[in-house]
Amino acid sequence: RSGGRAAAEDGERDRVRRLPGHVKVEREALQLLLTQAGQTATYRADLEEDHFTSGARRELFRVSSEAAQANASALVENLSPEAAALFAELSVGEDGAADEDMPARLRQVFVRLRVFRLERDIKSQRATLQDMNPLDDPKLHDELFTKLVTLEAERRDLLRQLAGAA
Repeated sequence: RSGGRAAAEDGERDRVRRLPGHVKVEREALQLLLTQAGQTATYRADLEEDHFTSGARRELFRVSSEAAQANASALVENLSPEAAALFAELSVGEDGAADEDMPARLRQVFVRLRVFRLERDIKSQRATLQDMNPLDDPKLHDELFTKLVTLEAERRDLLRQLAGAA
């Protein structure tokens, strides 16, 4: 029986390992928000739903601030089945309480989360610029281009922070 459970845990770890990088970061951020509410409060204030790319992860982000104060079973009742399963998986996972360098881990996870969001915004902005003729509305084109440059600069700064922290 315990061999079957160990095999199931290995299968779950393999499944999580195969997830795209941004999904892993989103899951880790949610796990920290759920299990380390006190330490993540400053990071949570800078987050928005669109930092998360799936409906279930957005839904779990919305309730993560209530998770510390509320009864977990009451929260789960109001979640979609997918979000409830993710809640169960992440809230009982590793809590990081023994992690001696929790501040560095928190900083790294939440900076990476912001980088992934910026990369999505940059991709969208580039697509918008490619689809427009700069001669049709030069002012709008310049505004969009300036916004793209700003997003890319912000991304570069965050990547430098990550490199400096490593």
